[in-house]
Amino acid sequence: AVVTGVFGGLLRDLICRQAPLVLHNELYASVSLIVACLYLGLHHYNIDDNISIIVSLVAGYLIRMASIRFKWRLPTFSLLEPAK
Repeated sequence: AVVTGVFGGLLRDLICRQAPLVLHNELYASVSLIVACLYLGLHHYNIDDNISIIVSLVAGYLIRMASIRFKWRLPTFSLLEPAK
């Protein structure tokens, strides 16, 4: 699920000739990983598959929309030294 979600977005951005969103500091792949773990956790506790899917999809949507709304970002790494 994580690979499909991330690669689909990466492919979309490449076809549109845009910088891939997954390479930015936004929560994109991280949300996919969180949702996949949530689904597997619900599945581990024998929660009905339909409920697990719905809960996972809603949680992923809410986390992604909250990250856009509140501008949650991942830390970035830069090889350039900061200007003094």
